[in-house]
Amino acid sequence: MHDIQVWLLVLTLFLPRIGLYIAWLNGTIPYNDIPFWGDFFMTLFIPRVLMLLYIGMNMGCGNIWFIVHLIMAIFAMGGVKVYSTNRK
Repeated sequence: MHDIQVWLLVLTLFLPRIGLYIAWLNGTIPYNDIPFWGDFFMTLFIPRVLMLLYIGMNMGCGNIWFIVHLIMAIFAMGGVKVYSTNRK
């Protein structure tokens, strides 16, 4: 599968910061045009967006992994608020 390993794609669905950190330790960060400081700060603050950029650059935006990660990013960034509204 292209430049991105399957374990990275699956792990970053649920634990994006940890998955990107493990990929950095292994030296398996996918090819990208983002400078190192951009990779560093995006990993800290918006790792789901960084993963979307990695998938878009290496596999294309029409790939199923891109769509799944986009849906998870929307959910994670406030798309699902069922628990918090019912808790009141």
